[in-house]
Order: sequence, then C-alpha cells, then structure tokens
Amino acid sequence: MAANEQGKFWEMHHLMLKKSPQLDRWSLIKYAREINLDIKAFTESLDKMKLIFPCFHGHSS
Repeated sequence: MAANEQGKFWEMHHLMLKKSPQLDRWSLIKYAREINLDIKAFTESLDKMKLIFPCFHGHSS
C-alpha cells in the first residue's frame, strides 16, 4: 500500500478501519494528510496501484 512506502502502514491501517466505509480516493488522500504523508508520493503510488488493479479504478464507497 502507498502508506507503507513511507513507513506508515499501521497508522493508515488504523485510520482506514476507523473511517470505514469511506475508502474512496479522496478520502484516502485526506487520511494520508492526517498522518503527514508526502501527498505527491502517496497519490503517485495510488495511481500505480490503479494500473495493477484496474478493477478498483473509479470505485468509491
């Protein structure tokens, strides 16, 4: 996951569980800001994941 690349896997994991089911792209970016991730790097990683997992592209909760 994108947060793991910045060493904050568990912070994002706990935040996502707390905020579920709001797991759309914009919510994930908001959560990334809450745990002080590099937003540019985070969104680039999300975009790469869309290429790997196209079934998730465009879906939101």
